Amino acid sequence: MKTTVLLMAGGQGTRFWPMSQPHRPKQLLSLVSEETLVHAAARRLKPLVDPEDILVITNSVIEAQVREELPWIPPDNIIGEPRGCNTAPCIALGALLSKARFGEERVLAVLPADHHITNEAAYLDTFRNAVALAQQGYVATIGVRPTHPETGYGYLHCGEAISTCPGAFELESFVEKPSADLALKYLRDGSYLWNSGTFFFHTRTILEEFQAHLPEVLACFSGISLDEPSSSLQEKLVQIYDPMPSISVDYGIMEKCNRMAAIQGEFGWSDVGSWSALLSLRAPDETNANSHDHQDKSQNIL
Repeated sequence: MKTTVLLMAGGQGTRFWPMSQPHRPKQLLSLVSEETLVHAAARRLKPLVDPEDILVITNSVIEAQVREELPWIPPDNIIGEPRGCNTAPCIALGALLSKARFGEERVLAVLPADHHITNEAAYLDTFRNAVALAQQGYVATIGVRPTHPETGYGYLHCGEAISTCPGAFELESFVEKPSADLALKYLRDGSYLWNSGTFFFHTRTILEEFQAHLPEVLACFSGISLDEPSSSLQEKLVQIYDPMPSISVDYGIMEKCNRMAAIQGEFGWSDVGSWSALLSLRAPDETNANSHDHQDKSQNIL
């Protein structure tokens, strides 16, 4: 069974101001290497999926620039949202597009387009294992071992190991951006992972979750055919997004979902979320190279 990938490539250009701007957000910058982050995110997928199986949802302001960065992806697979409404509407649109074009039984992998990965071979292995989890009916996410009490990430409370998938656990709970005291508690507990914002599920499964928890988001798309060229779809999206609520998928669905699973990723992950994170990634010495934005691969918290 093929997998559809949804690359979330929106953004407001606030993380690295003044280097980044609304017309040139983080994913369009070459921060860690000569590649832009969005180019690297799409290029990493080449051993996993065909170009026609990659959907890229960005915003209309930078849509043309994203197309230039990803010339091997079919033009109709790159869609610009008329306004940013957080991750839930983006994922709903991606799931509905995947259903319209490929059917609802495909696994849909949802990936941020602005993260940095150090060990790409390990990343590919984790991706394949996460797809296997989704094929078993789970709503799966990739978790990263925390190294400090970070309040800017969601946390995954891991429970029983899933014997059919290496490094995978059923989730006891999904917590979005805890307080500093709770983050410290999670770090000391040892059974929590940072949520990397990467999700895997059957298209049918996530649409069921939207219907259960965010029906108002799906309602905005009702009665609209999405199986058409992106140029004509763009006009419809302006009307669709006019009443669209702004909400994260973490808060709207994942914290309420009862079929969540996590797989621990050991591939040198960073969300490149701040200037200090960037400096640690670019620092040549070993101390900085093993900073909080990298995983210590010699340890496993679970």
